[in-house]
Amino acid sequence: MKSRIFWLITTLLTSVCSVQADEVWDSGHYIMDGEVYFEISMYNDATADILSGEAYKLEMFNNTSADIFGGTIDVVLIWDNSNINIMGGQFQRLGSYDNSEIFLHAYDVTYHPTGGGNHGDMPWIEGIYISDDSHFSCDLWGQDVYSHINVVPEPSGLLLFFIGGIFAKRRLNKNFC
Repeated sequence: MKSRIFWLITTLLTSVCSVQADEVWDSGHYIMDGEVYFEISMYNDATADILSGEAYKLEMFNNTSADIFGGTIDVVLIWDNSNINIMGGQFQRLGSYDNSEIFLHAYDVTYHPTGGGNHGDMPWIEGIYISDDSHFSCDLWGQDVYSHINVVPEPSGLLLFFIGGIFAKRRLNKNFC
């Protein structure tokens, strides 16, 4: 009886939910805008713009790149010289291996190496996206993942840094001339 109920519930869920089969993006440019996938695998110089939608897992291999502006992806894993620009969206776990890099467009970013709260023993990171001032928080899969994350400062902060450098150079030139 229990197995019949299990199969009935499974059949109902698969017919009602709009989850698509595994998706493979090989070479070329792809856009995800509102779709729902279980797993997306990217290979061989593929690029992607992820605007909205949902996926359980995004795995990137062989020099792939993605720009993520929104959506929900539970697990993001990047390998083999791939890179990802994260400007929005929600994630449960991030992982980066080999020579791959994560460019996080955010501010007030805090790294928690020992876990805590809902994150258990895993290291985690939190901050605020520059694009819409929304808060994010996600686990990092592995102790060295944080070394693959580059926090990209907001453009106005870079402009102020550049202007300050110009004034400092002028001041140094006046003192030495």
